[in-house]
Amino acid sequence: MDSKKIDYYTSIMELDYNFSKEELKSSYYRLIKKYHPDRFQDKAGEDYKEALNKFNEINEAYNFLSKHNFDIKEQNNKTEEDKEEKSLEHYYLNGLNLMKKGDMNSALECFLICHRKQPENPRYIRQIIRVLFTKKRRLMEALEYAIKLVEIEPIRNENFYLLGKCYYLLGRAEMSLINLEKAKAMNYNLEDINELIDNLKPKSFVKKMLSKLKK
Repeated sequence: MDSKKIDYYTSIMELDYNFSKEELKSSYYRLIKKYHPDRFQDKAGEDYKEALNKFNEINEAYNFLSKHNFDIKEQNNKTEEDKEEKSLEHYYLNGLNLMKKGDMNSALECFLICHRKQPENPRYIRQIIRVLFTKKRRLMEALEYAIKLVEIEPIRNENFYLLGKCYYLLGRAEMSLINLEKAKAMNYNLEDINELIDNLKPKSFVKKMLSKLKK
């Protein structure tokens, strides 16, 4: 869309750039009343001609802006959304970097900033949970996030792994095994899932014997 044209018509309507439909209508009715040619019929020819030109400009501007007002708003909103996405991506990547460095408190703050802006975004919740795994006193908080995560995104196997690990760290073996096995059934074979499941499942006699022989 031609921004110069928008600026031109907006100035004719005596509006700020980010106007509402109500403001456009109000300005239109005010201006056509002010410059309506009927008000200038008894004036000099030049005054009438000038008012007629202004009246036509106002109608042209109104017709254009009323059709494109939604597009203008969308463009403005998109720009703001892009800025926010870039800002959140910065915090998210910084959080990952801080995790690698072992600065869990700062990493958690980064992920929480992202989560507050987009509370339903699962990738932010996943990282919050992973940081909370390192804080024994906050494991119940991690569990709350994990339950919410599965509700938001029930088709991702990693989410069930995280929920299962929460239960594991809290010592709730039965619930841990249910969720870890569900993640496994959904083809999640990363991290320590196999080790956790083996620890939770009663070992068979053969496994016990082999374990003793290895010792």
